[in-house]
Order: sequence, then C-alpha cells, then structure tokens
Amino acid sequence: RRFVAAGGKIYAGTDSSAATTPGLSLHHEMELLVDAGIPPMQAISAGTRYGAELLGLDAQIGTVEAGKLADLVVLGGDPLQDIRKTKSLEKVIKNGEILDIGYHSSHQIPFSRPGPESKHLYNPAPKLLDIDPPVAAQGDNVNLRLLGRGFVANSVVRFNGNPLDTRWVSSSELRAVLPVTYTSKAGTFLITVQTPKPGGGVSEPIEYIIGFP
Repeated sequence: RRFVAAGGKIYAGTDSSAATTPGLSLHHEMELLVDAGIPPMQAISAGTRYGAELLGLDAQIGTVEAGKLADLVVLGGDPLQDIRKTKSLEKVIKNGEILDIGYHSSHQIPFSRPGPESKHLYNPAPKLLDIDPPVAAQGDNVNLRLLGRGFVANSVVRFNGNPLDTRWVSSSELRAVLPVTYTSKAGTFLITVQTPKPGGGVSEPIEYIIGFP
C-alpha cells in the first residue's frame, strides 16, 4: 500500500503453471490488493495497463484507446465501488468479436495442469479443536467461541448441519451465535466448520450438549 501511494506500480497476473484457476486467480489477486489498502483503480490497472507496459505491449493492449485491440469485458457492476464486481461479466469481446461465455458441460481443458492440487489460492481444510462454552442450557441464546486451525473468512459453523451466523476472528478462531430456535430441545448435537471450495471441506464434528435448565 505504501509503495503504491508513493507512485509505485504493481503488476498482477495468473501463474497458470501453479494449482490456480487461470483468469479467476487474477480477480482474487485484485481483491487481495484492495484488501491491502490499494485503491480499486490501481488494482484494476495492475491487471491491465501496467501488465501491458511490463510486457512491452502497451501500444496494443492494456487500455481502451483507438488503434488498440478491441479486447474488452463489459461488467454488470462498478468495480470502483466493489472490486468483486470485476467477476460480474456480462459480455466478453476479443479482437472485436463477442465471445460465447455460456456454460457448456461438455467443455474440457485441453491441457493437463501440473503442480499440486493445493496452493496459496486454495482454502485449507478446517480443523475444529474446541468449543467454548462446552455446554449450554435448553432455551439459551449462546455466543460460541470455536478454536481450531485452517479457518478462513467464509468458513461457516454448522449445528447439526444447519448454518449459524458466523464471524471470522482469525485462522484459529471463529465466533458463532447459537439461537434459541436451536437450543429449544435438550440433547447431544454435532457442531462442524465448513469451508467452501476450492480446497476447504468439513471439519470432524464435536459433540455439543444442550442440557436441561
């Protein structure tokens, strides 16, 4: 962030020889740049204009100007307000031709992908180690503190398979609210942590007791 604020240029791009999804990982990288405090326009330039300059191709690509290749994407939102809108693709134009961006179930990537099937853009598998408080009374509204490792911002705590309102604290701690609707019945229940793909998975469950008041 300080480097960019001082006038430095950052370049973003897909390292497709690693275990990443070409194209999608560029959007992830721009999101991470904005999360680090870099203005959205600078993050977008990192994946367009500055990359073209680095490759010596800025006379052909990188910006929308007369005389350059008509390689364009039309978005369904404003990425300057929310950088995640760069993934809201409504139309893709390559060299002046509109491309078919619909889903085709028969499509296969023609090249094998080298490298391990996990890397920095893949979510770790969550591991749940402890829950505080360890028990609750029937009819209580409980604030849970879950300890473990491999938690990410979109990890979700599940109570007997049902998602709870979850807040990420760190890679080793989550907070969740166990509402009265779930504690209305006494018994032993299972609590897990689920992290979405790529990578991710569901943790081993921990038994949680709802006792009589």
